[in-house]
Amino acid sequence: MASASGKKVPLETVGGWSRRQSLSRKLGLVVCLGFLILFAILGFLSMRAVSDSTERILRERLVIAEMAANEIDRLVARAFYELERASDFAAFDPGAADFSAEEHLLAHAYGRIGTLSLGVYFLDGSGRVILAEPSGPSAARPDFAARPEILRSLQNGERSITAPFIERNTGRMTAAVLVPIKDPHGRVVSLLGGLLDLNGPSVRGVIQQAMKLGETGHAEVVDEHGMVVVNTEAEGYLGPGEHKGFYVRLGRTRQTGVEAVPYDLGDENQNLAAASIHVMAFAPLSTVPWGVAVGGDLEETFAPVTGLRNTILVFGSLGLAVVLFATLFGTRRLVRPIEALTASAKRISAGDLDSGVQVVDTGEIGVLAQALEEMRVKLAESMRELTRWGTELEERVRSRTAENARLIEELGRLEAMSELDRLRSEFVSSVSHELKTPLGFLKGYATSALRTDVVPTQDTTREFLKIIQQESETLEELVDNLLDTARLQSGKLAVEKRPVNVRDIVRSVVDKAKAVAPERTFSLEFPAEFPEVSADGRRLGQVLNNLIDNAIKYTSQGCRIRLCGRVHDDHVIITVEDEGAGIRPEDLGRVFEPFYRVDSPLTHRERGNGLGLSICRGIVEAHGGSIWVDSTVGKGSAFIFSLPVS
Repeated sequence: MASASGKKVPLETVGGWSRRQSLSRKLGLVVCLGFLILFAILGFLSMRAVSDSTERILRERLVIAEMAANEIDRLVARAFYELERASDFAAFDPGAADFSAEEHLLAHAYGRIGTLSLGVYFLDGSGRVILAEPSGPSAARPDFAARPEILRSLQNGERSITAPFIERNTGRMTAAVLVPIKDPHGRVVSLLGGLLDLNGPSVRGVIQQAMKLGETGHAEVVDEHGMVVVNTEAEGYLGPGEHKGFYVRLGRTRQTGVEAVPYDLGDENQNLAAASIHVMAFAPLSTVPWGVAVGGDLEETFAPVTGLRNTILVFGSLGLAVVLFATLFGTRRLVRPIEALTASAKRISAGDLDSGVQVVDTGEIGVLAQALEEMRVKLAESMRELTRWGTELEERVRSRTAENARLIEELGRLEAMSELDRLRSEFVSSVSHELKTPLGFLKGYATSALRTDVVPTQDTTREFLKIIQQESETLEELVDNLLDTARLQSGKLAVEKRPVNVRDIVRSVVDKAKAVAPERTFSLEFPAEFPEVSADGRRLGQVLNNLIDNAIKYTSQGCRIRLCGRVHDDHVIITVEDEGAGIRPEDLGRVFEPFYRVDSPLTHRERGNGLGLSICRGIVEAHGGSIWVDSTVGKGSAFIFSLPVS
């Protein structure tokens, strides 16, 4: 779910907000939401109706324009038909001696065309008028005979219609319909022409239907350049149409269309164009490159739709307001008894069983209130009974608790004694084993050296003495560790602090380790300027010796043992890192406990008493530092301790 700002709002937040609202508000919101959805649907349908009405009005404009265009096309086609029909019954040869048949046919064609025509003419191959109907002084029509369309029809032999022009003798808008006459060899020898009266009732009567669209309803017939051929105002002929750009655009593509367009009469009429917008429908003619435009003012055109939309908005808003008010009022009356029951239920849940539940309704809510009151009475009786039972049980529990406390105390003493015995047994077993092994070596080699039946060589004697010395040192180390452990447990381990150079102590311990384990590789990584620490140098060497001894024991030959130091705040950090088998995660928390040894094949193979790391921890902590271990099984371990800078 997303908010208006684009941030996601968890559904839990919406649910939590809903749970915090009162019942009346929830019910009111639900009912209002339902009515809003209903009104939204009705509004959508109403807007669809408004949209359909708008489409119907626009379609009506377009249909009127198409009907007018079809009617004018029919009139022009009729003029062509009558002239072509006349040419079928006479030769209309300019070189003939007798034109009586031609005169008769011209008169007949003129009569057939009727009010559409201002006259019908027979022209020779040069465009000169030979016969005219009606005949008279004006029959020569020099302005008619000189039009360029006549020469084109004589040349290409195709029927055509001239551009509209104002006929000189009558002052009326007209256009000439031209039909070429061909001899048996297909050559154009003459023309039949008819002048269409574009101001006559046959044409103007067609576009006058636009006046029924309203006070601003009007129509125009325009040519391919957007110039007025005829209009309902009977003025502005051969001038630019009201919406010239619109006419030219659709006329060029020969498409019908209806649009809301401003006036387009030139730069001097920009203010009028901005203030006046008409809804105009345009339909092109098929017989001539003209078009019919029908329309009216935008506001008047859509006045019914605007009125319908405003009516829907007003009555819809009033209806919504009335429904919302009725909903809020009704939900309040409906919820008030429920809220009273809720308050009573809260009092009961809080422990108030003395205040009665008021029955405020006779319907389902009244039944619920009565049931709640009966439940309150029964709960009050039950609580009194429970109180009595509770008093009795409390007395029994008190006596049993005292008895249990005595038993638990006794059990604790027994468990402590058992744990003490277990630790004592483990200690005795471990120390006995560690003492027995070197003592066995001492006794065995001493006995061998004292035998009288075999005289050992000097080298053998030295070897025996060397082993006796090593085992004596092992015994001494074990005794020292036991004494240190005892001092640590009693809190009496003494350290003599003085400024010491850590790097010198590390180098000394490593030199001894190299002599003991030459097959290991040791690396020291300490910065050139490494601060001194306030420590007991002997004890610090003991810590390093124990850690390095562990690394030697639990790594194989050829492994690298890395010692590094760094400064962090007011402490130095010393790390002893090996490439051994590592320590399992479940053992990491116990490696510093006395006598604890990790259960692995290496620990079983190597001698040890499990005191070294616990002594390391005691010594480091006695200096105010701390020690810890990081280990990965199969990759090695890193024992790290910190000491305060001197």
